[in-house]
Amino acid sequence: MTPDETLAYLDAQVDAAAKLGFPVARYQHLAGPDVIRRLLPKAERLGVKLGLEIHSPEKVNSPTVLKYREMYAKEKSPYLGFIPDFGSAARRVSPAFLDYCRELALPEALTAIAVELWQADDDPADPRSQKVAAFQARAKAAGFPAGDMEEYFIIFGLFCRQEPRAWLEIMPQVVHIHGKFYHFAADRSESSIPYEEILPVFVKAGYDGFMSSEWEGHAFSDRDSFAMVQQHHALCARILAAAYAKAPSAG
Repeated sequence: MTPDETLAYLDAQVDAAAKLGFPVARYQHLAGPDVIRRLLPKAERLGVKLGLEIHSPEKVNSPTVLKYREMYAKEKSPYLGFIPDFGSAARRVSPAFLDYCRELALPEALTAIAVELWQADDDPADPRSQKVAAFQARAKAAGFPAGDMEEYFIIFGLFCRQEPRAWLEIMPQVVHIHGKFYHFAADRSESSIPYEEILPVFVKAGYDGFMSSEWEGHAFSDRDSFAMVQQHHALCARILAAAYAKAPSAG
């Protein structure tokens, strides 16, 4: 879309958010800082905060996100904020995706290439495309068919590695959280995203807003969505209770 088309698209969402009583409207990085700057006066007038979702493969210090941070610093408006998505702070490729690969009978050697490249250091300027291209090159050289390769592209965009404490850099401007999750281990922890490390960071920093439970495992799993959300709630409640017990002044 052109900048004017993007502005009209988001303008309607802010109107709807205000009418429905939503305090936050989420937007994504393709909007562009200039469009969000133009939208800001309406957001301030209607009392709706604009939250940039920081979603994998983006991180708090990705070039794209830094452009927004620079614009936010110039505008100094409490109606400009961020929405961390915990998929950006994963530790490993989700076992749910690996199970999906086995169900499709995809070659284990091809899965190993994808996982190895996912774990490699990112190119900050182009974190997803660079890894997808490297994966395609290695898979093609090994003789794997293009159809099999395509099944793996999703992991380079759904989750990436970032230290949980990195969220502290933007914490004063966090207006909502996307609690991403995919799969639970036998000990009831999330198998790839370290909630035990992430949630205490937000508690200690004094975050007192809301978190959405976002099960993205539906992309490659037919598990009962309601049961998965219940497990997520139980996990978060357990971790938050312990975190608040250690930091009662955090609220």
